[in-house]
Amino acid sequence: MTDRRWLDGRSLLGDVSAAINGGASFIQLREKTLEHDDFYREAVEIQALCHSRRVPFLVNDNVEIALEMNADGVHVGQDDMEAGHVVTDPVMVSTSGSKLISDDAISVLKAELFGLSELITPNLPEGEALVERPIQTPDDMIAAAKEISETYHTAVLLKGGHHLNDANDLLLAGGDYRWFEGERIDTNNTHGTGCTLSSAIAANLAKGFDLGQSIECAKDFITGELGYGLDLGAGSGPMNHAFDLRGRFAEGMN
Repeated sequence: MTDRRWLDGRSLLGDVSAAINGGASFIQLREKTLEHDDFYREAVEIQALCHSRRVPFLVNDNVEIALEMNADGVHVGQDDMEAGHVVTDPVMVSTSGSKLISDDAISVLKAELFGLSELITPNLPEGEALVERPIQTPDDMIAAAKEISETYHTAVLLKGGHHLNDANDLLLAGGDYRWFEGERIDTNNTHGTGCTLSSAIAANLAKGFDLGQSIECAKDFITGELGYGLDLGAGSGPMNHAFDLRGRFAEGMN
């Protein structure tokens, strides 16, 4: 919810209520001109409405207010705060081999984002695009991951679950490699597995786990989600992100 010029005399709270009634699954409040106290009061009021409807509430950009009011989350841009851990899922090529972004966007990824990342998580087609050759064997995966890691000076998790090694992924970090075995789940509800894996790894790093622990836990999370998939609509459906909200996947370092 942003830019009160379009309110035309209506209240922002009323528009939030209408959005939720219309099916909005979360609300993010963006205010660029309000003073701190006014922003805070507005955010508290809207969050109370959201929680009464069981809808998460996020604050845009303002980390101070998000912490002060205990918002459900905060959206931050690159200039808002220094990120402690950056995990990048390239999203360049789909598992079926379809190109997802332009050559210009790929160039920006290589030049601007990969070097900032603690870890990048290409799938096999993306790995092949980065090294410009086929990856057909486990040894090919090791060689490709090593080349990508040395080129962009970052750790690489090369995901092998597309046409090689079932669901086994390869981590190349600091010149050493480690295989992470995975369980292949027979389901059509696989939409978003790569994005979810990279997000789960980043969340685990933020909770204090090391890179290996973060990947291992994230892969277990993906396996659980796939096992509790949602049969929605037709085609490739989504995973069930909420299958274990209060279990071990929500825990940090002891």
